[in-house]
Amino acid sequence: MPEVYGDNMVGLLSQGPGVLFVYWELSGIQWEVAAGLGGTVLLRLYKVNEGEGPDYDYILTREVAPLPHTNNWYFRHLEPGTLYSAEIGCRLPDGDIFTLVKSETVFTPLPPKHDFMPKAKTAGPEYGAVRPEPDFDANAGGTPERGFKLAEIIMSMPFYMGYDTELAD
Repeated sequence: MPEVYGDNMVGLLSQGPGVLFVYWELSGIQWEVAAGLGGTVLLRLYKVNEGEGPDYDYILTREVAPLPHTNNWYFRHLEPGTLYSAEIGCRLPDGDIFTLVKSETVFTPLPPKHDFMPKAKTAGPEYGAVRPEPDFDANAGGTPERGFKLAEIIMSMPFYMGYDTELAD
């Protein structure tokens, strides 16, 4: 597969409730246009709000100047359940932005909802209000500083369940 196709495109993918992945390709001609305009190539992320009728409000939320030959970027710590759009553009010497390509809009998903929350254990008499001193067994691979038994750790790991710890010695 070729590394580049000579197309001008930008894609936007939702990676989770607060993360978007942007990837792009600019043809050689587009890079020449950007260089000829004398500006800096920018990646801009917009929050898109639905307005009255068919109109949308685009609010600039992030702007980065990726290093040359970069072709993707992650935007993190975004607002879940929100519509976003990205564009690749060029900041002209006078400060104006010349848009080269623009993405479709994408929603960041809402965080998953749970019907239940696990109950936290409290340090009461049933759990022992005072934490007991850890056992130390030099034959099982423990150390006084760490205070653990290797056999207990191995048996607590699901992928070692049923492993004969006697054979480990």
